Amino acid sequence: MTAQDAGTNRPDPQHEKLAGILGELGFSLAPEDLSRSEIWWRDHQPWLETCGYTLRDRYKPGWIPSWTQGIPKLYAQDWMGVKEGHLMDAIRVIGNKNVMLKKVSRSTHPYEVELTAMWTEPHLINHPHNHCVRLVEVLSPPDDPDIAILVLPLFRNLFRPRFQTIGEAVEFFRQVFEGLKFIHENHVAHRDCNYTNIMMDGNDMYPEGWHVSHPDHAPGPSSFAKGKAAKHFTRTEKPPKYYFIDFGISRRYDASDTAPIEDIIRGGDKSPPEFQNPTGRCNPFPTDVYCLGNTLRLVFIEGGPDPEFDRPGHYGLEFMQPLVKDMVHEDPTKRPTMDEVIQRFHEILRNLSSWRLRSRLIPFREPTYKARVRTGLHWKKTLGYTLQGIPPVPIERDR
Repeated sequence: MTAQDAGTNRPDPQHEKLAGILGELGFSLAPEDLSRSEIWWRDHQPWLETCGYTLRDRYKPGWIPSWTQGIPKLYAQDWMGVKEGHLMDAIRVIGNKNVMLKKVSRSTHPYEVELTAMWTEPHLINHPHNHCVRLVEVLSPPDDPDIAILVLPLFRNLFRPRFQTIGEAVEFFRQVFEGLKFIHENHVAHRDCNYTNIMMDGNDMYPEGWHVSHPDHAPGPSSFAKGKAAKHFTRTEKPPKYYFIDFGISRRYDASDTAPIEDIIRGGDKSPPEFQNPTGRCNPFPTDVYCLGNTLRLVFIEGGPDPEFDRPGHYGLEFMQPLVKDMVHEDPTKRPTMDEVIQRFHEILRNLSSWRLRSRLIPFREPTYKARVRTGLHWKKTLGYTLQGIPPVPIERDR
């Protein structure tokens, strides 16, 4: 029995139920089998269509796998499912733009809708230090009052493509420092600001777009099969803006409560020392400082293994080590505030020459012969940037 009944082109309920359960348990499914979370999106596709959002063919009722109709599987867009069941890419009919739909349980994350929406309030949305994801709108499925669908921009992984220069890394540091400071100034603790929750608006860098399921490839049904890379500029040429996402466990406090003590909630980074506190409580603001500092330490400075993200560590960022070391201090009370982080960061920048900032950011694990060749090519390109008057620290433009 296949996922489609051959006579009716309708899903077989028993097969579909079993496949959905096995998919949620982590077992591999045949490409034509939808996981339980995919089935939810499939069942709500007609309603989403009325809201102005188009899903892939895979999630339309009555879907027949295209590769069973003679299209080679590698050319078939519909054989690729979503990686995380609560997220679904879509096209917004208004503007014909790619967006991300996020399914949120209001009972599980009672503050997420409110805290995601607050950054688009008129007095905050245009603030130059606002690096919080911009909510497009909130959809409410008519059959489940507990569920909210957040419509969000489609962003790129922070590290794809890789950072090329020290100046590009420095600009990232500036933006996330200012962004977290802005969040704290508005009395919100993010509580999960590790590198999985910082993303990049890649629209300027990738003017022709990218493949939703395979972001390194150009959009289009055959680009992945043909190995066609997505054309893009460097961060130096088209500086991107970086955004904090996922306010699911964030909290907002009264302005008078400058040092709140909360029950510990463990986000993606489980390593903050205060998480070992026997009381099970801590001030979440210094924890935010730790998590952001730990992102810089693990991804940019020291590196380390990770099954999902590239964390190579790099030469040339030693100037950040004293600040980052203080940000991840074992004692939360001895960590700098984000105001102090930014003050120290600007002092560091004053001592960095243009030559240093234009230098190539070399991963620790890059073989020496490759480093020499790539560095030579890098300086050739850098000369062109210099002659064009492109600054060594690429400042993002307002969006």
